Amino acid sequence: MYVADEGPGIPKEILNSLGQPFFTTKEEGLGLLICEKIIEDHNGKIIVESEMGKGTIVILRIPNGQI
Repeated sequence: MYVADEGPGIPKEILNSLGQPFFTTKEEGLGLLICEKIIEDHNGKIIVESEMGKGTIVILRIPNGQI
């Protein structure tokens, strides 16, 4: 499953920090870290691809029968 947009994209320095504890572009948050843990607990993976000026794709890979 994937979600894509055609927004401004995510800068590489932010993209490389996604999923790290307490990293956020918001006031506070652990959202992506918690999501990654849930997906990993089901033998899956979250992949984020982004290109500045073209948008972002978030891919959720979960093996069949895991959820």
